Amino acid sequence: MTREEWIERELAKAPEPTAEDIWWVLNRFGFPPDQVEAAYEAMLREKEARATVEQHGGGHAGPP
Repeated sequence: MTREEWIERELAKAPEPTAEDIWWVLNRFGFPPDQVEAAYEAMLREKEARATVEQHGGGHAGPP
């Protein structure tokens, strides 16, 4: 099994890998810096989006 196959198998086990999960794997296993940087930027955007949803009441679409 190659490193990439192992990574894909491990990520498939997670119900919904977050951008942080993907960044960690790419960084940990020495993927090219441009891929690691892109994953890091995606992680920051995801965290910012989550923080925005939490600030606005959990993102409920309609009245309770």
